[in-house]
Amino acid sequence: LYTSASYINVLQKELGQQASTAAAATNTRHALGGGLIAPALLETLSEQVDTQDLNGAIASARRYLRLGNDARALFATIGLLAARVDAAADQGHTLQIVQAASEEFMAWPVPLVDVDIDSFLVVALRAATFGSRNTLVENDVY
Repeated sequence: LYTSASYINVLQKELGQQASTAAAATNTRHALGGGLIAPALLETLSEQVDTQDLNGAIASARRYLRLGNDARALFATIGLLAARVDAAADQGHTLQIVQAASEEFMAWPVPLVDVDIDSFLVVALRAATFGSRNTLVENDVY
């Protein structure tokens, strides 16, 4: 127990140091469009997932990120869309896939910025798009 606590303490200190150096190294990104573009893109993404237009949803998500908008809002929207999938039919796997893909996307290390991580985005969108919908949720007004 003591060894585990010591390891966690050392790991926490290392992560704190890495986070402070990473925060200093990253530049702040500014949204190019501003205003209503980001919410409109997220609404379009939602409609594309509802109509199972995966290619359109991927294009909208990439456009959203390319404009410098927050990835957390994008994956929150994808998570809300995945929550409409019937968890009884897939035993909750859709939500797990979306959560894992979004966590990996957002926690990607700064030194690996050149590595293409679009596959995480595609996996999350594919899971949310093609999961069988919960009819009880679909009948409610959103």
